[in-house]
Amino acid sequence: MRTLAALLTLVLLGLSASLVSAQDAAVTADIVVAPTEPAVPPVMVAVLASGHVPDDVVAAVSSSLVDAVRPLAGGRPVLPLALPALRDRLAACADAACQGAIVGELGVIGAIVARLSRRGTRGDVAMTLDMIDPVSGASRVPSISASLNDAASAPGVIAPLVESLRAAMFSPPPPPPTLLITVNVDGATILIDDVSVGRSPIASQRLTPGHHMVAITLVGYAAERRALDLEAGQQERLDISLTALDGTTVADDAPATLAGSPRIATPWYEEWYVWVGVGAGVLVITGVIIGAVLASQPTAQPDPMGIPIPGLHF
Repeated sequence: MRTLAALLTLVLLGLSASLVSAQDAAVTADIVVAPTEPAVPPVMVAVLASGHVPDDVVAAVSSSLVDAVRPLAGGRPVLPLALPALRDRLAACADAACQGAIVGELGVIGAIVARLSRRGTRGDVAMTLDMIDPVSGASRVPSISASLNDAASAPGVIAPLVESLRAAMFSPPPPPPTLLITVNVDGATILIDDVSVGRSPIASQRLTPGHHMVAITLVGYAAERRALDLEAGQQERLDISLTALDGTTVADDAPATLAGSPRIATPWYEEWYVWVGVGAGVLVITGVIIGAVLASQPTAQPDPMGIPIPGLHF
């Protein structure tokens, strides 16, 4: 029984450690990777509390900082540092190099750090605000000090402090690359990275920096594929000329079909007038044969009833 209980305890401890590790990894991923723009490093907001600071004040300062910084971030995501282990490491740093190393390892553009403290269980909460660059850990502005009465006072205190940081705010992200694709035939399906973006003609596409594959397909034409690498801010144009498949001809002045592809010439044996002529010829030949057969028969004798019956012989 003791052995079984020990095994169950080990299993439960292993499950708990796995859940904590998975949760920590998810929080870290939220900091390192922006949810909507994976290629854009976010701005990190960290609230470090010491002493007798109420939890509701810590939460209010964090949310107020995120809300106040977001309009000044130039389109960068603003994410709070929610992982306790990393907050503790950042709070334990004694110099700028230590802070910069932690901020740099998270892959963010920089951090806004609020340090909260209160000596006793009552009274105001003291706060200092810093803007930290990654790697070097250098502060972009002198530390700003303020005090909070309670959680409800956080938005009103933090908003003007963050506004004073506007001039020193981290640089906005570079614009995404754009790609304009032109095709010599309307109605062709255009795929970027195996995802259809519409039929030609289409507007310029905003993409993420990096490698992309473009494919253009249209019934009756040979498919075209192009690979290209795009950098942030690059404006690229791709002109595609589709070639009709062998065995088809395309008139230069042929009007476009409903699908947008040019009219393809119909083979002669599928034209309606060819088959009308063939049918008329068959009828004429049949009539000639019947007339010849009737002309070769002897004259019919009158029937007593007055109805002539042709004397057909076989």
